[in-house]
Amino acid sequence: MNPKMDFEVRLPLAFYYESKTPLPIPDVIRALSALDRMSPAMPAFFSSLSGAQVQSCELRVEKVESGSLKEYLELVLKCLNQVEKDKLEKWLMTTKFGTGLRYTAIAGVAAAAFIVVAASAVSLVDKAAGNNAPSIQATNSVVMVAGQDMFNSSPQELNKAIEAALSTDRKRVAAAALDFVKPAAGQNGGDIYAGDDKSSPLVISHAASRDAPDKAVLSPVSQELKYQNVDVDIRSLNRDSDKTGWVARIPTIANKKKLPMYFEAGLDNSKAGTSQVIKADITVSYDADPDSGALVPKSFTVTAIH
Repeated sequence: MNPKMDFEVRLPLAFYYESKTPLPIPDVIRALSALDRMSPAMPAFFSSLSGAQVQSCELRVEKVESGSLKEYLELVLKCLNQVEKDKLEKWLMTTKFGTGLRYTAIAGVAAAAFIVVAASAVSLVDKAAGNNAPSIQATNSVVMVAGQDMFNSSPQELNKAIEAALSTDRKRVAAAALDFVKPAAGQNGGDIYAGDDKSSPLVISHAASRDAPDKAVLSPVSQELKYQNVDVDIRSLNRDSDKTGWVARIPTIANKKKLPMYFEAGLDNSKAGTSQVIKADITVSYDADPDSGALVPKSFTVTAIH
């Protein structure tokens, strides 16, 4: 026997794409490829929820049924050792389908994990695009509640697991999530269910698939945020210019980062030339981190000095 097999936990799963007409072969391939590209995020997801060290995973296709697409797969979670495998299986027994090892149901924890991560990633991309589509946000809310019930977890625990999954490669997971839902987006498309029928509460609605962005662009348009009466720690100054040569730290916003500092046209900046720390109203310009989507301060403009 291969010793590595001892540290594996096999979880069957399935997805049902409701459709009025058979899905084209390219859409079937797209959906399966999307699951494969999302799967590297699953070890981090299950490690976070279970506390076990899940090192890697493998996604295997069992069969595919045409018409309204049904995908039957197996997710193999590979643990560090027997202790970690036991820890994972013990946690699985605490989930909704845990009793009697029913976590192996095809609409159980493995299918739920993909649906939860996909819904969150689509919501993330939608927000980054500035759309905030009601269909997507409503679907994500419903999926989160159903996910908490499935995993017997708190909102905070589930959000932490989702963030762990997305952090493995935010762009890849987001792009895969869009490809996962897009086969259901057409006029003849329908809802996507965990499992092979309509009984699961873990559902991505047809409207959410239809309204999902075409591309995973996580960097929103640069933003400017205003702050009042904050400390500005001036590190470099240029008394001959209010446009160049000024650099400062803003302890409450970016304590360790020196930012280019500018002054609003016509503002008397004489106090900034004689005091290292000033109280000021400022407008901070932010760009989005290309990987995390988090806003990163790039520069700021002083609009008033107190």
